[in-house]
Amino acid sequence: MAVNGNYGANPNYPSSYRQLSYKQTSPVTPDAHQKWVAQVIMHLNEVTSEDYVQANALWDVLGRTPGQQDNYVHNIAVHLNAAREDTRKRTYEMFSKVNPVLGSRIRKETEALV
Repeated sequence: MAVNGNYGANPNYPSSYRQLSYKQTSPVTPDAHQKWVAQVIMHLNEVTSEDYVQANALWDVLGRTPGQQDNYVHNIAVHLNAAREDTRKRTYEMFSKVNPVLGSRIRKETEALV
């Protein structure tokens, strides 16, 4: 967090609620190294089913103690209900990839609070 006025009241991350404007910079020279780096970086953001294995394992661990899955779902729902509808839908989709039951429970409890 910057306390010296950097960026003023702008959020510290890109947000759909407040558009950020970025300073135009000159393009980087298209040499072979830059082209190679750019192509590598483009492929770093691919999400696969393997990315949800650890989160599903946590869901299973929470199920070992009575009430913990309920607490987890509730904690997400009470905060997610204030989000825009499109954000909520994307969140339900993401949690459904972790575990279909988890996604369904979060959707049900969140929408009951909206």
